Amino acid sequence: MSRVELTLREPSIVAVSPPEYGRDPAGRWWGFFQFPDLWRGNDGRLYLAVHVGADSMAGRHEPTQFYASRDGGATWRRVALEETDRTRELVALPDGRQVAFGQERYLYHHAELSPDAGRKYIDLEALGIKPVAGPFGDGYRVNEYVFYRYGDIPAALRQFPMAVRHGPAVPWQETTGTIELPDSYLRALIRAMWWDDKGRPEWREFSPRLNLPAPQDVTALPDGVLLWALATQHSAVPRRYDVVSCLASSDGGRTWRLRGMIADALDTSWGYGAGEQSLARMPNGDLLCVMRTKMSNEAADTHHLATARSTDGGHTWMRQAPLAEFSVTPHLLTLKNGKVALIYGRPGVHVRASADSGVTWSESQPLVGPPERELLARPLAEWWAQRHNFSCANTSVVVTGPDRFLAAYSDFQHMNATGERCKAILAREVTLG
Repeated sequence: MSRVELTLREPSIVAVSPPEYGRDPAGRWWGFFQFPDLWRGNDGRLYLAVHVGADSMAGRHEPTQFYASRDGGATWRRVALEETDRTRELVALPDGRQVAFGQERYLYHHAELSPDAGRKYIDLEALGIKPVAGPFGDGYRVNEYVFYRYGDIPAALRQFPMAVRHGPAVPWQETTGTIELPDSYLRALIRAMWWDDKGRPEWREFSPRLNLPAPQDVTALPDGVLLWALATQHSAVPRRYDVVSCLASSDGGRTWRLRGMIADALDTSWGYGAGEQSLARMPNGDLLCVMRTKMSNEAADTHHLATARSTDGGHTWMRQAPLAEFSVTPHLLTLKNGKVALIYGRPGVHVRASADSGVTWSESQPLVGPPERELLARPLAEWWAQRHNFSCANTSVVVTGPDRFLAAYSDFQHMNATGERCKAILAREVTLG
């Protein structure tokens, strides 16, 4: 393995929570001042959204907090929602065309949980559509779902908004796209639990609603084909079990079809991805996908970071292999200097680098929390009990140069100016030399 030097710049503080959120970070305050969404607007500035609410539809939620940086992430100031550039992310095609998906930039936790997001759902009961399976609980015992067949939803509702233009100076043409996966299963939330102000579990029921998939984190191949890694429900497993598909579009994003299965083996506790998978084209032309497998609070369940590689443009995939013991919110970044960065966590947040297209990796360095090697030197029961002590590990990243990227993450051990422990959102630049 060629040597890769990882350099971690001192983190900058984006936001600090009130002290109360630091007193029970993994209990009723789980989700408050967490789950940062970092992006570069089309205006060139960096923006960051901070979730302030429970990690559940059932809990209390405050409006998302937004921050902006004009100096590459060194300093941040709080801004109003209206001051952020949430225009759609651009995907450049080799022929000069640009495509953009959705109606605005998709910020997961803001869109799904914030009271000011205005997210639109499909009311399945109102349409008379019946679930094909369920109800089933999740591995955290806080959500219950029923499953729907994607093809049972009316075709007009399965379309997603998108736009195309033939160059930066050409006006956008609004259109729609479709996903041709009629036999895939999607899950709809019907019941959720969170803790009330006295710490007692409280369940809420919901009418089955679906937030239909649309392309995100799209990878463009040199021949113009677009790829997207999508997590759905395994149709042959009578409980929640996620699989990851490689979808491809050869018409500029208008039509998406299955190209290959990245991960559908029945060899983990709860499946692969759960919406936290990252697909990237390696410097040697291979495709690499990393996927979360931790989907419960049980130490005996699967929790490793799974990887899968394709050498034929996503048609076939090698069997999934574990790369690390931790797997929450992994990100793969291929930099212009030919190096590849990988970030993942819980416990802590860790970063690795590769100089050979992800075949071998450097030893990890922690962004927050103890070193990975130190954690794994302890018995499983010991480090598992500490998995929520340092960070939620739900990170967000933006490439900031040919050899560097910026990572946003939560720190549960931050001390405020008066010495009280709080949660904080930090941004830290990492260089791969």
